Amino acid sequence: MDLAGQLIFLIIFGLVGFAIGYFTGFNPANLYSNVGTIVVLIPLIIIAFKATINPERALEGIEDLVKWFVDVLPGALIGDIAGSIVGSIVGGNHN
Repeated sequence: MDLAGQLIFLIIFGLVGFAIGYFTGFNPANLYSNVGTIVVLIPLIIIAFKATINPERALEGIEDLVKWFVDVLPGALIGDIAGSIVGSIVGGNHN
């Protein structure tokens, strides 16, 4: 999916999530946040584990980490932009 399509999808996802939370009291954003944390931590643990097992591969682990961050950065920025748009639409609290 291209970045524009991802932005539209995430805005719709955010609005649907807000509606679900508003009408049911269940906050899907918390569930999404917890799953997202797991998805971020697992690759970091794997990369760190590779360097711990074989210290000569530590530089390879750093290279993998940088590559992974570069690969996910555009999606993360689009997600933040979509969250800001949804927050301005629904009147979210910006602390």
